[in-house]
Amino acid sequence: MTMRTGIWGASFGPVPADIEANRSAHRSERAPTRFGGWRHFAAIIALGILATSLSARMVRAPAWWEWASLAPAFLFANFVEWVAHRYPMHHPMKPLAVMYEMHALRHHRLFAESSMDAETPADFDMVLFTLPSLAFFMLGVALPVAALFFALVSWNAGWFFVALALDYYVLYECFHLAYHLPEESVVGRLPGMARLRRHHTYHHDRRLMAHWNFNVTFPIFDRLFGTHWERARR
Repeated sequence: MTMRTGIWGASFGPVPADIEANRSAHRSERAPTRFGGWRHFAAIIALGILATSLSARMVRAPAWWEWASLAPAFLFANFVEWVAHRYPMHHPMKPLAVMYEMHALRHHRLFAESSMDAETPADFDMVLFTLPSLAFFMLGVALPVAALFFALVSWNAGWFFVALALDYYVLYECFHLAYHLPEESVVGRLPGMARLRRHHTYHHDRRLMAHWNFNVTFPIFDRLFGTHWERARR
């Protein structure tokens, strides 16, 4: 194991030799790009702002029950997060095997329970979704459901779902990145962040990752489906 001091002004704990080797290999293999680190993250934030702004312009005097449609839409997004993480991200399922490769075989080899922090912004690509992954969730899942909201509920509810789907994706990325920044950083000290980070850190225990703690934002369906590790351990 080696000790590292990152650009965050904090000393990282010991990095296991296998994790260090996997990170070095990943860095040497990735193609040079100008779209990395903070630019990648800024593009995600911009996507959320764009989706919210567009939806706000399209909504027309929503009724209270249309506002209320946000609650089931949020629960659906949390459920999709749980299902995607529980199954294709941790089990090779054709035609979604690429999700297993990117997550279980790559992300989990770059971050373990004892070494969760990205060392530099250039390493954010080890955490944030790629464009194909985003396309799958937005076009393969969110778009058909949005069409149902438009057809079966109302115009406003449809646009509410569009905004929520994209904003939930942004929320997922923000939370996930926060868990892979140092605990003593400004983000790591936000209220409630330590508990959520701990939930995700347990998931990075290789003995647990295929069975526990699949929600990355709020562990709603982990609790409902009995896959919340702290709850099961008690």
